[in-house]
Amino acid sequence: MTTTAEMAPTLTNTEWVRTMALATDPIAAEAYNKLLDLVNNEGYPLDDVRDFIDTYGTKAFVDGHYETWADLTDSSYNLEAIEAFVEEFGVENINSFEDAYCGSYRDGAHFAQELVTDQMSSMAAANIPDFVEINWEATWDNLSQDYTEIDGHIFHLSW
Repeated sequence: MTTTAEMAPTLTNTEWVRTMALATDPIAAEAYNKLLDLVNNEGYPLDDVRDFIDTYGTKAFVDGHYETWADLTDSSYNLEAIEAFVEEFGVENINSFEDAYCGSYRDGAHFAQELVTDQMSSMAAANIPDFVEINWEATWDNLSQDYTEIDGHIFHLSW
């Protein structure tokens, strides 16, 4: 059995751009003009722009979220973390990624341990004896009101 996806021809970039150029939707027309500017004048790769538009739509592109996406993916941030953030909070919030992202951890408990350890290292009472046991899972449960964990990536919720 052949699926619809298998039957649909894959457009070349030229055909895809032509389709955008011929669109009568005002947002598509605006996206087309912006696409030409970003690719021809700013040097953004057409394949990346196309992937973004195909994934998130012309409105997200026109609203400027592609540029933020491109800046983040060109930086030292993990693409998986960026995608997890967008999936959880929406592409319209991508400008808040850097404020929200706390890093990648094995789980929330390890994040809680690092957070507390980092804060305590600057305090005079940081000399906790080795025999003291801290429940990092319970600490994470308390922190999870202000943070969320998505596939090992921790995000602060108040951005």
